[in-house]
Amino acid sequence: MELISFLNNQFWGDSSYMVLLTMSLIMILWNKKKNTRGKIMAVYSILVLLLVIYNPLVAPLGLRFFAEDRWAYMRIFYLLPLMPVIAYAVTDYYADTIDITEKKERKIKFLCVICVIIMLCGAAYGSNMYIKADNIYKIDDQALTISQSILEHSENRKVRAILPNNENIVYGIRQYTGDIVVAGYSDGICDIETLDAAEAAQDFQYLVIRKEKELLCMAERHAFEYIGETEEYYILSKTEEV
Repeated sequence: MELISFLNNQFWGDSSYMVLLTMSLIMILWNKKKNTRGKIMAVYSILVLLLVIYNPLVAPLGLRFFAEDRWAYMRIFYLLPLMPVIAYAVTDYYADTIDITEKKERKIKFLCVICVIIMLCGAAYGSNMYIKADNIYKIDDQALTISQSILEHSENRKVRAILPNNENIVYGIRQYTGDIVVAGYSDGICDIETLDAAEAAQDFQYLVIRKEKELLCMAERHAFEYIGETEEYYILSKTEEV
């Protein structure tokens, strides 16, 4: 249930799109017209939500398939035709309520209202997906610092790094360069045992950890060297490689 709660909070945000989807499904199914395609799409969406996404039996199996990465597992929402369902419901309602002979102004007003509603449902500026970047690449400043530090130290070779499970940093690095491969996430690293487990599970040359002196000292005793830092993270390299 914790995984389902995580997916729900991260994908739906303030639940505005969940409300839109629910209203769209009701409108499509309630419509007495014989719109077979719309009803098939609506029934499919309901089955995906109930039997796959919000099924507590399926979630653990799916998470195992995605190597215990909850952010990767969120791709299960690709199965849900969110925008097609909403678009179909709006188009269906438009066709039923506005006659083809109606004045052009009324049609434009209707479409403007729908567009405003959809735009207001998106909360990018109020969520952690929105960041104000001061660099020319328009990515998270910490992602840029991490990328440049690793690339400079590795002399622009293709390397593998354990990064914090922070989507702004991970996506920013992927956008900036293809030479840094994400080998895993460092959030669970808190002592020698968890660091050993990370090394046993993945082959990597660089490690980015939370900016805590204890973690830094532990990693340096474990054959890692400090090469840089950001506001929140230390950037380390394996001393025996690179």
